Amino acid sequence: MINLKFKLYGIGKPSDISAGSGTPRLSLGSNSWMLTATTLVMIQSVPALALFYAGMTRSRFSMNTVMMVLYSFASTFLVWTILGYSLSFYSSSIHVGGLNFLGLPLPAWNLPMFGETVYGPTGTPLNIPFLTFVMFQFAFAAITPGLIVGAIVERTNFKAWMLFSPIWIVLVYAPVAYWLFAGGWLNQLGAVDYSGGYVIHMTAGYSALALAMAIGQRGVITAPLVWMGLYKLLPRLRVDDALGVFPVHGIGGTVGGLLTGLMIDPAVSQYFLPGYRGALFGNWHQFLVQGLAVLVVGAYSFIVSLGLAKLIGKITPLRLTRDEIAQGDYAVHGETAYPDVMAKEQIKLEKKSERKITEEK
Repeated sequence: MINLKFKLYGIGKPSDISAGSGTPRLSLGSNSWMLTATTLVMIQSVPALALFYAGMTRSRFSMNTVMMVLYSFASTFLVWTILGYSLSFYSSSIHVGGLNFLGLPLPAWNLPMFGETVYGPTGTPLNIPFLTFVMFQFAFAAITPGLIVGAIVERTNFKAWMLFSPIWIVLVYAPVAYWLFAGGWLNQLGAVDYSGGYVIHMTAGYSALALAMAIGQRGVITAPLVWMGLYKLLPRLRVDDALGVFPVHGIGGTVGGLLTGLMIDPAVSQYFLPGYRGALFGNWHQFLVQGLAVLVVGAYSFIVSLGLAKLIGKITPLRLTRDEIAQGDYAVHGETAYPDVMAKEQIKLEKKSERKITEEK
């Protein structure tokens, strides 16, 4: 069943399986496309996401925003190679009652690196090289913590983020990827995540909400026109999701997952999800299992992320001091993307400080 997840990308078709061997032949076309897709997704992280977020923050935090996204990308590569990939896609290490919960934690270099891809608890074969698959899945893993950055910009201690991001990949992303990408227990129950609505968007969105709650507000919370009603609710709850990560990714992933359970059309799905049909086509079980996946992924991501943030907060402050927030990039990194802006901000701060001293006198 789970090999169907990857047919979206043109790989693993039955015609590619060698007769009687049970393993796919390597396909030059599939490999070429997968490498192209991998490159495009990586570009979405660095520079695209980094610059996109930096352009929506205050200028004095532009460099810090870019550095947070860049760090999450780089640290994920190390974690993915050492532990993340095998936890997400290798054979099962934790299984209960026939349901598989987590991959076997091994470094990527201890896996069969040179040959066809075989992934998941059932050893599903694909017609692309193992290393191509590792890098393809890394690209999605790397962008996910980067998405979280948008919720916590302009007040997060960079040292705390350096701890949170790589640990989050192991504790949150890897298990959920195993459950819904590799053939884990939610897949076994029939849940479908065809392009990351659960594994990427819901984990990022609900984790961003938890982290924003743990770190606290910047100050005045603005509410852009998009998702205005939900933004108003979040300020009332005193949650400062700076760039709307939870409304866009958390709610978007939730709605997409539920609508999948409603609208899988067998006339279309027969080509890539044969046997699957949504509630509108007579299969209410599909909607119910998609709803179960929403509850599990949302609750798991939120609770684990909040607990991790609280734990890290006991090691190093989650939040910058008021003076550091006022200085921005210079206080965090010792330099700034816009020196002229920093000079103007410094002058404003000095004048504000002088007025305060005068008023006190």
